Amino acid sequence: MPRCDIFVQKLVSERNHRTSQVDELRDVAVELINGSGKHEEAVELQLTAFNQRWQDVDARIRVIAIHFCIITIISSSIFASSSSS
Repeated sequence: MPRCDIFVQKLVSERNHRTSQVDELRDVAVELINGSGKHEEAVELQLTAFNQRWQDVDARIRVIAIHFCIITIISSSIFASSSSS
């Protein structure tokens, strides 16, 4: 299995695990918002910030995976063309 595939599989697996944890945390935050008017505004603000940070992290993970694959493909292509010369 190419190195790119292994790296991306591990990265996606870790992302999926973290996404599951993020979803659980969101559920807890929603329960807090619905159950307590006292801290509703503070929890909503924190949840909004948390969601934005997670979206940023998730987007970076996707970009890293794509870049890693592109670099691997280019490196393989360069190596293959220099070997055939």
